[in-house]
Amino acid sequence: MSSSVTFNTHIRLGMALSAISVLLLTACGGGGGYGSGGSTGGSQCGAYACSSSSSSSSSSSSSVGSSQTITLALQPQQVVPAVNSTATATGSVIVDSTSGVVTGSITLSGITATSATINDGFAGNNGALVLTLTQSVTNTSVWNASGTLSAGQLIDLAAGKLYVMVSSTAFPNGELRAQILPTNVSVVWSSFTGAQEVPVVTSTTTGVVAVTVDSIASKAAINVNISNSTATGVQLLTGSASKNGAMLAALVADNAMAGHWSNESVTLSATDLANYRSSKWYVNVFTAAHATGEVRAQIAQVPPTLTQLQATIFTPLCSGCHTGSNNNQSPAGLPGVQNFTTAITTNANLVNINSLEVPSLKRIAPMDPDSSYLIQKVEGTAAVGVRMPEGGQLLQTQIDQLRAWVTAGAPNN
Repeated sequence: MSSSVTFNTHIRLGMALSAISVLLLTACGGGGGYGSGGSTGGSQCGAYACSSSSSSSSSSSSSVGSSQTITLALQPQQVVPAVNSTATATGSVIVDSTSGVVTGSITLSGITATSATINDGFAGNNGALVLTLTQSVTNTSVWNASGTLSAGQLIDLAAGKLYVMVSSTAFPNGELRAQILPTNVSVVWSSFTGAQEVPVVTSTTTGVVAVTVDSIASKAAINVNISNSTATGVQLLTGSASKNGAMLAALVADNAMAGHWSNESVTLSATDLANYRSSKWYVNVFTAAHATGEVRAQIAQVPPTLTQLQATIFTPLCSGCHTGSNNNQSPAGLPGVQNFTTAITTNANLVNINSLEVPSLKRIAPMDPDSSYLIQKVEGTAAVGVRMPEGGQLLQTQIDQLRAWVTAGAPNN
């Protein structure tokens, strides 16, 4: 299937790369912090955690110049159709957005692979071969990537459409898989049940949906794989769990693969993206027996832990200025008086602590991101001071991660 993204290759991928580079170079500055000091104490866009109903995708990325390094965690659950395997694999690929050169490797565990490839297809769908990895002579568990992506393949990479697949004798069509996701793309997997319908339905239909969202292009790709081949329709809708809502997009049945429905070119408004980030999307499967919906899958965001946020945001982007040392800046020693150097000190300086700049607001008000001063500062909506980090700004995916953590109660985890 061809890519739904029509942006120029270097503009699309370059935006994803340069946004991170700006953050790394200009992450912090003086003045206008999030609020002031207190005392102690705590799932991607990569995968944070998995549950039976919903999980995020398994890759993360960073970039320097025109090169982007994307880490991978391959899982049998991402194979289409999913397989029952205990094998695992991790690794990374490095992509140069100017030349298209791809390098990298993956290391396998619990599997004797017959092949490893990079293919072109959104999560939940299979696609054509792009590159073949080669097995290391000195370590047969390692497979190395080396090749060059075409202009079209670079566009697909920027949209989150490329993936790594490992096959074996037991599973010749794939035993392990992971999408190669740049920072602007997130994937959420969710399972279908009749219990999620409103009202509840008793059904034997099973299946999963993979939702890919590109925050730069404001596009979504939806792929559904269900056991019921007699479904009469599948739709993406807007609505919180336990509530019914309006249709956002209709999916089309795949004549070549029973039970597969997709729409890989859903255009999103700012409101649609906000609803996605707030877990207010769901997919409904309709049948003749249940015209209002037989099984449903809520597209729920899996929040990262504070430990993960510390590693990806607070330590690299905030702790250089928010060191815990009063540097006699105004007001009250900001930004140094705040300590974001460890997860323990970050929690102690943020959660349920009054802001110095706007004392009526908590820096982090658990379960209330809109009233949390830190969220206002990173989104640029605060009434006082400059947007943080000063001189740059967080990627939308990073803001989404902070919001998801706060919405989950800002746990000390």
